[in-house]
Amino acid sequence: MGEVIFPNLKFEEQDIDFGCILNDTEISRYVTVSNTSRLTVNYNWYFNIKQKPKFLPVCDGNNSNVEEDNMISNSYQETEDNADKVSLSTGTPPADDMSLEDGFISVPEEKMEEERPCVPIEQIFDILPLHGTIEPGESQNLQFSFYGHENTDNAVEAVCQVEGGPKYKIQLRGQAALVQYSFDKHFIDFGEVHYDQVAVGEIELFNEGRIPLDYTTLSPPDTVKPLPGDLTVTPEKTGQIPPFSSCKLIVRYFPGVPAKFDKLFKVQVAHFEPDVIQIVGEGVFPRIKLDLPRFGDQEGLYASFLAEAHETLVVQDQNSAPVSGLSKNESVKSSKYSLLGNTFPTEHDFECEAERLMVKKFAENLVLSPQPVEVSRGRKKKAKAQLADYFLDFGHVVAGNTCSQSVTITNNGFFPVSMAVDRSIIVGSGFFLGLDRVRQLPPRESLTFNVTFDPKSIEQGVHSAIVPFNIVGGPAFSLRMQAHVTMPDLFISNDTLDFGDVKCGECCIITLQLFNNNQVPCSWTCRPSSAVKKKKERMIPMYRRKQVAKMEKEAPQEFQLIPSSGHLLPGQRKNVQVKFMPLEETRYIQKIPIRMAQSTRKITITVMGNGLEPKLDFNMGHATFDPILPHSLGDEKEVVVSNPCPFAVEMYSLEFD
Repeated sequence: MGEVIFPNLKFEEQDIDFGCILNDTEISRYVTVSNTSRLTVNYNWYFNIKQKPKFLPVCDGNNSNVEEDNMISNSYQETEDNADKVSLSTGTPPADDMSLEDGFISVPEEKMEEERPCVPIEQIFDILPLHGTIEPGESQNLQFSFYGHENTDNAVEAVCQVEGGPKYKIQLRGQAALVQYSFDKHFIDFGEVHYDQVAVGEIELFNEGRIPLDYTTLSPPDTVKPLPGDLTVTPEKTGQIPPFSSCKLIVRYFPGVPAKFDKLFKVQVAHFEPDVIQIVGEGVFPRIKLDLPRFGDQEGLYASFLAEAHETLVVQDQNSAPVSGLSKNESVKSSKYSLLGNTFPTEHDFECEAERLMVKKFAENLVLSPQPVEVSRGRKKKAKAQLADYFLDFGHVVAGNTCSQSVTITNNGFFPVSMAVDRSIIVGSGFFLGLDRVRQLPPRESLTFNVTFDPKSIEQGVHSAIVPFNIVGGPAFSLRMQAHVTMPDLFISNDTLDFGDVKCGECCIITLQLFNNNQVPCSWTCRPSSAVKKKKERMIPMYRRKQVAKMEKEAPQEFQLIPSSGHLLPGQRKNVQVKFMPLEETRYIQKIPIRMAQSTRKITITVMGNGLEPKLDFNMGHATFDPILPHSLGDEKEVVVSNPCPFAVEMYSLEFD
C-alpha cells in the first residue's frame, strides 16, 4: 500500500480588490496562507499580465474641486523593462472621439497611450515575500500592496507557483484617482422665518470622483432644546459618501429673537481646506395693525422703545461688509439683509421697529428666566409678548344715543394671521365688537369691523372696557375703549327776573345769556306754562275744538322768550330776550321752562311784574244843574279830574270832541 501526496496551500482570499485610492498613495492588504499538506512547501510569486493599466477619464473641472498643489505627480516614469508588456486583450475597439459619461470626459485609450507611457506592473503591485517556505501545518501572512499612479485602473493576476504542486491564482485590482466634489450652493437664504421656530434648509454635497468621500461638519452639536442663535447640521460630525453619490446636509437654525441673522459654518471635505457655508434670514413674528392711536403706559415703556426705534432707523446708513470666504455674487445676495438708509422711515416703520424691540426684549428675558406654561381647558399656553395697547375714544356720548366707529385691521407681517377676540369680558359694559375671530388673513390685506357703544341703562360718567386680541403664534395686545356718558345742559345768567311796574299796552324787555358749558350740542325750546295744552275732551265737536284752539292761539302772552328755541354748540353762548307786556292791572308771576332735547334736566326762569292801567279820579260821579230860563246864560258846574298814576295820562271825550 502507498499514498501519493503533493504540496498544497490554502489562501484566505482568492480575489483582492484595493478599491480606488488617492493618486500617488499606497495601500496594503494582508492575506493568510496555510500549508494544509504534510510536506514542506516552497513557493514563489510572479505576475501574469493580461492587460495594460487603463487611464481613468478626468472629471470636468467646471463643477469640481481638485487639489491645486503639487502633492500629486503628473508624470509617469519611463520603464526600462519592456519584456513585461503584453498585448491588450481583445474587446470592443474604443471610439475615435471623446465622449462625456457620468460627468467625466472619456478619452480613447490609443490617445492616452500616446500621451502617457505605461508603468511596469512591479511599480503598481507588490507582494511580500515573493518566495518562501512554509512547514506543514503552519501559516504565513502575505502582504499585497498597491501603489496608485495618477488616474489609472489596474488589474493583474498574481500566480503562486508551488514546487511540485499546483499554481494558485490571486486576482488583484485597484484604481487611483483624485478627490472630486462640489456643493450645490454655498449660500442659504431662509428669508423671513418665525423667530421662535427652527428654520430648516439643506445643501447637497456631491462626490464626483471614484474615491469614497469623507467629510466633517464643523458646527456645534445639536441640543434637545435649541437656544437663540443655535446652528446645527445633520448628519452630525463625520460621514462618508460613496463614489458618484451625494449626501444632503440638513441645516437647522433657531433665531430666538426677531432680528436679521447672518451665520457661517464650515464643512471639512477630505484633506481640503474647509468650505464656508453662509446662512442669512430674518426672524419675524405674526403681527397686525389697527388704524387707531396707541395707549401710552404709565411706566413709559412704549415711549422708550419708540425712541430707541427712532435711533435705530435714522442712524443706520451703512451696508454690511462682505463676509470673508464668500464669492462676490454671494456677498451681493447677503447685502440685501444689511440696513440701508436711503429713505427716511415713516411713522409706521417706527411703530413696527418699536414692536420688534419689545418682542426681542421679551424673548431675551424668557431665555434668562423661563415662565411657567399655563394650562387652560386642558391646553397648554405659553407666555406671549405683550405689545402696547390701542385706544378707541368715543368721546362724550349723549345718554340714549348709540354711536359706532369703524376700525380697520391690516396684516403688516409676512405670514397669514389668525386671531381670536374674547368678547365675553365686555358683556354689559355697553360696548360691542363686531369681530369674533380672523382666519388666515393674507399679508398686506385688511378688513374692517365696527365697534358700537350703547349707553342705554348706563349711568352718566366715564365708562371703559378692555378687549384682549390674541394672535396665533404671535404677541398679544388689547383694545382699550372709553366713552363719557353725559346729557345736554345749559347755564343761564339769571333765573329770576323782576320787571317792576309796566303800563298796559307797553312792554319791557330784559336780556339773558345762555351758555352751553357741556361737551355735547344742546337744542332747547321754551313754552310758557300758560301755553301748556289742556286735556282735550272727546265729546266736543270738531268745529268747536277748532274755535277753542284758535282762541288759545290768538290769546296774548304776558311773558315771552325771544327766540323761543335754538341750538348751541359746545362752549357757545347766546343772548335771548324776555318780554313782559301786561294786559291788565294786576300782579304777574310766572315760570318759564326751558326744555333741552335728550336731557331730563329742565331750566326754569321765574318772571314777575306789575301791570298798570292809566286811570283818572273825578271829584263827582254826576253833575246836577239848577233850573234855568230859556235863552239865559246857563249854569256851570266845576269837575276836578286828578291823575293818581305815576305817569302822565292823556284824556279825551268823544262826546265833547
